[in-house]
Amino acid sequence: MSYRIIVAEDHPLLRHGLKALLGTQPDYQLIDEAVDGREAVAKTLQRQPDLVVMDLSLPGIGGIDAAAQIRRRLPQQKVLALSDFDSEIHVGEAMRAGCAGCVKKDCAPEEMLLAVKTVLAGRRFIDQDLASLLLDGVLHPDKARDEFIAARLAEG
Repeated sequence: MSYRIIVAEDHPLLRHGLKALLGTQPDYQLIDEAVDGREAVAKTLQRQPDLVVMDLSLPGIGGIDAAAQIRRRLPQQKVLALSDFDSEIHVGEAMRAGCAGCVKKDCAPEEMLLAVKTVLAGRRFIDQDLASLLLDGVLHPDKARDEFIAARLAEG
């Protein structure tokens, strides 16, 4: 079986790297790409891939909002989030928006392939670093909230 995948990532180097990595797998077919949230939603609704690999920090509507819009219209659509945030709050928001998994952008290629395989199999996947952040947030919710607020204030 061939799985149809859309990659939604605004950074060209990372987008091409993801396409090259996924293209090494005989069962994966890259059918389209998107560079912002609106384009990701439109192309997903039009093409209805088996998986969308989506950057959480897309321009326009971000990846979290794009994932939520996609899942409202296509409840069975699988979305794997890519995060460059070191915050369990972002990961939690992505999962609540309907993402089936989340990996950090700096994960090893093998971990990315494992995440794709896991999500396509209908299971959830969170990479080890992000899982640790989530657990820290559960164990120390006040600290996590304060760190999130401080990071948002620093962003401007």
